[in-house]
Amino acid sequence: MLEQNLIQQGVQLIKVGELQKAYQVFQHVIKTSPQSADAYHFMGFISARLNNIPQAIASFEQALKYKPNHADAIVSLGGLLRQAGQIDKAIAHYRRALKNGAETGHVLFHLGSCVATKERDEEAIELLEKSIAMDPGYI
Repeated sequence: MLEQNLIQQGVQLIKVGELQKAYQVFQHVIKTSPQSADAYHFMGFISARLNNIPQAIASFEQALKYKPNHADAIVSLGGLLRQAGQIDKAIAHYRRALKNGAETGHVLFHLGSCVATKERDEEAIELLEKSIAMDPGYI
């Protein structure tokens, strides 16, 4: 119960732009609940927003260590890996997100974009068409 209240407090701080304070809240959650995948996910989100990509990746990986099907952490990590040029790892993470119920136009679009860079055009087209069908306004 306390963990969930602190997570909500941290989320509210993120919403008002108090990223450093929110990060401290999530660090406190980790001290009291060291296996909190949600706290690690939000720490990764904040680290990415602050352009601390190595820390963001480490935080998302910790979230997945404790909750392997954490769809938000999978998608977030896939995006960072894609930005870092680690396309094969990004593809694996996006596929994992789809397998875990995160099939959205957004995920399909980014997976399709990654697949296209690997010159797998037919698969990329299929993924991108599915993305557009699910969320025509995304692109």
